[in-house]
Amino acid sequence: WNILFASASYLMAKGENSDEKKSKKPSDARWKQQKLPACKPVWSGKLVAIVFGCVGLLLIIIGAPLYETVSKLEEATVDYTDCKPISPENFPNYTTCAEFLEQTATPSHLPERHGKECICEMKFNVSADFDPTVYMYYRLTNFYQNHRRYVNSRDDNQLAGSPRETTSECSPFRSGTLGNEELPYAPCGMIANSLFNDTFTLFFSNGSSGQEVEVNLTRTGIAWSSDREKKFSNPGNPSNIGQLCTAFDGTQHPPNWNRNACQLTDTVSNSGFVNEDLIVWMRTAAFPTFRKLYAKVDGLQTVREYTLRINYRYPVSAFSGTKSVVFGTTSAVGGRNFFLPIAYLVVGSILVALAVIFVVIHLVVERKRDHGYWKRVREFK
Repeated sequence: WNILFASASYLMAKGENSDEKKSKKPSDARWKQQKLPACKPVWSGKLVAIVFGCVGLLLIIIGAPLYETVSKLEEATVDYTDCKPISPENFPNYTTCAEFLEQTATPSHLPERHGKECICEMKFNVSADFDPTVYMYYRLTNFYQNHRRYVNSRDDNQLAGSPRETTSECSPFRSGTLGNEELPYAPCGMIANSLFNDTFTLFFSNGSSGQEVEVNLTRTGIAWSSDREKKFSNPGNPSNIGQLCTAFDGTQHPPNWNRNACQLTDTVSNSGFVNEDLIVWMRTAAFPTFRKLYAKVDGLQTVREYTLRINYRYPVSAFSGTKSVVFGTTSAVGGRNFFLPIAYLVVGSILVALAVIFVVIHLVVERKRDHGYWKRVREFK
């Protein structure tokens, strides 16, 4: 027993010594003790004034040409939220198309809405000639596409070419009963189900004959090329609409749609998941007021009076929103948005003003300061 007790005492003492050796205290090195030489600049009033002045002038130099570029862009907005139907005799109980959509959305009025489509017109002129390439947008307000559940309500694998695949994120628009079968929605999710479906036709009056001439609207090339080429794809390699619809067998269109995805247009290159209107809508907006590209127009002229004919299908009264069409030109810095150039000019002006204030304070303080005072104090001591 004495031998065992002595051995245990020895091992315990050895463990204590080893714990001391494994101490986490850092060594007294210059790096570990943060004793390396460091640059500690002293920001005098003169140096601060120089930095503020240079940065402020740089921002003004950038902001001034930006403002000039943006101010040369043209833009025209046509609000059609309360557009009146062109055939009021077909809608005797309703003053506007919005009222017709809102009241016939209830189950008791659905038969009244069946087979009817509210078509309205808005006339407008432009204040200046627009460049040959004019972009036509639809604009919505008070529509929160940035809601977390709304943003996640999609299936990217399905949109990449697997129409029968759906994820739980798409609920409650993941699948539905069609006849006696439970079929997935293609595309699924809240974003696709709320696809903007108003359509527009643009005319201008021919001054000599008074006839309406339709303006060509280019509906392709409006989506990001990265989205078209990498994120959205149709199943297989269909060469016509029939083959595309066969590839979508075993699916159904979302509840708010009136046709299948394969029937969105007459061309296979712009139908199904690669439909550019769908691709543009699926890129959700960051703010409740947003615009999305609808088409490209070959110029607008001041001498013409334009008529915008709207197939009014998209209800906005439920969320107190508004709808409008925006025609605008763009430049290398984007559309007619003054936020960035004004921000540059305002911040630059503030910095320059602060630089001037610092210079004045520096000069006043230097004049009042007696440089010989501290020298006389030291000599006295």
